[in-house]
Amino acid sequence: MNLNRRRGGAIAKAYGNAFEALFMSACRHAGIHVVQIPMGAKVIRCRGKLTTIKVKTPFDFVLMKDGVTVMVDTKTVDGSTFPFSKITRHQLESLAHCEVFGVKAGYVVNFRETGQMAFFSSRVLSRLRPNASLIAEDGENLGNTRSPNLFYFVVRP
Repeated sequence: MNLNRRRGGAIAKAYGNAFEALFMSACRHAGIHVVQIPMGAKVIRCRGKLTTIKVKTPFDFVLMKDGVTVMVDTKTVDGSTFPFSKITRHQLESLAHCEVFGVKAGYVVNFRETGQMAFFSSRVLSRLRPNASLIAEDGENLGNTRSPNLFYFVVRP
């Protein structure tokens, strides 16, 4: 991997981490209990030594308020569209499985260009086709990163 791609990946990761921290803070401010799913790791024995390897996690957060639970993975995009290529198949399958059992589940996307935040259910995400994308208005409006509006996000359907 060349240096520019590595640097770009590190910058994207930093933006994603910053958005996750902002999202957690906004949830707590709205009276939503937040459980962050830790980075997945599995311990294996390799050449007589114990070592850890990364494993995929189903989503980033479990949100709870007034008896309602929401499963969320957060995503950050540089522009004003969320492309199909940003959907992670194993996460979408996990989130869709949650929705089958009546739990609200999907992606909360940070559109950096506009500052908007939107929620897209796993149903909406699963209908997206390759080479297609979503805009913030296609999802549930959660305000913007300067003034998130999450108070009514975790409510009874």
